[in-house]
Amino acid sequence: MSRIRILIAEDVALWQDGLRAYLEAQDGLEVLAVARSASEAKAIAAATPPDVAVVDMAIERVSGPAIAHHLLEAHGSRVVMLTMCEDEHCVRSILDIGVRGVVLKRSEGAELLNAIQAAAKGCVYIDSSLRPQIRCESVIQLAAQQRLDALNEKERALCRLLALGHTNTEAGALLGVSVRNVEARRSRIMAKLGAETRADLVNFALEMKLI
Repeated sequence: MSRIRILIAEDVALWQDGLRAYLEAQDGLEVLAVARSASEAKAIAAATPPDVAVVDMAIERVSGPAIAHHLLEAHGSRVVMLTMCEDEHCVRSILDIGVRGVVLKRSEGAELLNAIQAAAKGCVYIDSSLRPQIRCESVIQLAAQQRLDALNEKERALCRLLALGHTNTEAGALLGVSVRNVEARRSRIMAKLGAETRADLVNFALEMKLI
């Protein structure tokens, strides 16, 4: 599997070092560069467009949203925004730009990693500390719908069978494919959904009315 190429846009030296060190230590990620300003972020992206950009909303005081918009429009990069803002209006305004992930700067690194992985798949990720404050469920529903859209017709069919409790062998027989094919397809489904267990598949299938 190819590595996710990351651009960090952050103007505080301690955060620059910390973010780079943490992300470079993660499997499957490659930090292309750290941009210290909006102009530097644009120049780096023009030379080597990142898959995902991690952007501090407060870089150069207010430049985060502008950087995010440029990366989305000019390069199609997915953006994860780091913020200290915790109210619903702020989160929704960030998402309205087209940002795929919102992570609080006070959160643990795992939140950022989850957001990057989700963004790379085209899904929306909201920091777990923020979710209770998002009264409107449309954002969460959008994230689930995007995960569903990431599955092709054959993967949806298998997801439904697995959620209904069929074994790999039974699902293969019903779909007319080998067990090895089912296993490979199942792995892709789990990766696209960010699922770890069959229970996660069942919950997703119920949420999206696949069963």
